[in-house]
Amino acid sequence: MVTLIVLALLTIGLPRMSDAIGPQDVELTAGERIEAGGVAVEAAEGWALSEEGGDDLLIISKGESKLLVFPPTEGKKSAEDSVAAAEKVYTEDKSLHATIGEIATFQTESGLDAAFVTIAEQDAVTGLYSFADGKLTTDAQLSTSPAAYTDLHEEIQTMLSSLEFTDGSSS
Repeated sequence: MVTLIVLALLTIGLPRMSDAIGPQDVELTAGERIEAGGVAVEAAEGWALSEEGGDDLLIISKGESKLLVFPPTEGKKSAEDSVAAAEKVYTEDKSLHATIGEIATFQTESGLDAAFVTIAEQDAVTGLYSFADGKLTTDAQLSTSPAAYTDLHEEIQTMLSSLEFTDGSSS
């Protein structure tokens, strides 16, 4: 009987303890510059930094939207070429029922060349982004719902326009 009670307490208590001590997202202040993995962006209101990225990967989220920015790598690949290569995963898989937008380009405030494409499925939107300066290239991926993308598109674009390469230190 005691064993059953202990097992019941562990079954109920362990998942709750795990949630309580696991990594927690850190709420960001609008305009706060956040760095990780050699890149930095200025956060929009309501976004949070995910601790699961650590110092190597910048992960921020708002509601059901999650933005991952990967560390830069050396290479002279253009932002457009990088997005086109990432997009192939969606264009080559004929089982996906996705609408793939046109690749668009822009320039960040720090002068990086940038490109992105949006892939819309029935219940999800994926944004593929790339940034390059002629020596380094980095990619980012947005995962969200169609409704959230409609609401957040402008602020996501504003945040990504603030992206810059750093020396790799994190704050």
